[in-house]
Amino acid sequence: MALDVTVASTDQDLTTTSALKAMVLGASATSTVQDAFLSALVRRSSKWAETYIGQPLTVQTYRETVAGYGRRNLMLSRTPIRAIAAIYDATDTGTAQAVGTSEIRIEDAEAGLLSRDIGFGWNATLQFRAAFSGLYSDAIPLDPAPMPGQEYRPWLVDYVAGYSYGGVDTGSANWSTRAGTTSTGRTLPDDLEQGVLFKAQGVANGGEDVASEALGDLKTDYRSLGTDADGALITQARNWLDPYRRLA
Repeated sequence: MALDVTVASTDQDLTTTSALKAMVLGASATSTVQDAFLSALVRRSSKWAETYIGQPLTVQTYRETVAGYGRRNLMLSRTPIRAIAAIYDATDTGTAQAVGTSEIRIEDAEAGLLSRDIGFGWNATLQFRAAFSGLYSDAIPLDPAPMPGQEYRPWLVDYVAGYSYGGVDTGSANWSTRAGTTSTGRTLPDDLEQGVLFKAQGVANGGEDVASEALGDLKTDYRSLGTDADGALITQARNWLDPYRRLA
C-alpha cells in the first residue's frame, strides 16, 4: 500500500496553552512566565497522542492506493474522512479512468469506508481450483479463483482526513467540498483533547507515575490506576484516548 501526504497539517496542536495553564495553574492564572514551557508540552503531548493512537490526527490531504475486493465498500487508512477530492481506477492518472465523485459516498467517516453502488473491482492473481468426483479420481480444473493476499492495488484516492481543533479555513490547501463536509468548525472530539491535557498535566507535575506531591503543608496522594496486561502504567491520558486507538 502506498500512502503519501500531499498537503501537510498546518496546526498539529490538539489543545491550547491556555487550557493547559488552567489545569496546571488554576482557572484564574494570569501569569505568562510559563507559557513557552506549557506551549512546548502541548506540542509534545499532541505528538504523543498521535503515536499512542497510531495515526496522524490533524487534517491533512492524502494520496493512497488501495485494493478493491469486488464489493461496494473501499477502506482508506486515514480517518475520519473529511472529503474525497478524486478517485481513479488505476495508479497512472494519465491513463486511468477518473471515477465521478458523485458516484462515491462516505459511508462511515470514522471507519474510513467509502461506498459505490457498482462496487470496486477486484484485481488479483488467479489460480485454478480442483474438484474431485471420487476418492481416487483425477482433479478436474474448474473456473480460476483469486489467490488470497495477491491483490493488486489499482484504486488511487486523493482525500482529506483528520480532526480539526480550530477549524479548516476555506482558503486552506486542505479545504475541499467535493464529496465531503463543508464545515469550517472544530471537529476534534472533546475526550481526545482531554487525554492530551492529562498527558501534558502529568508531565508538568513531574511525570504520570508520580504517587504524591506536596506544596507547603498541602500533600496529595494519587490513586493508582495499576498496569495493563503488558505491564505498562495505566494513566488518565491513556484512558481517555483508548477508544480512538488503532491496534493494527
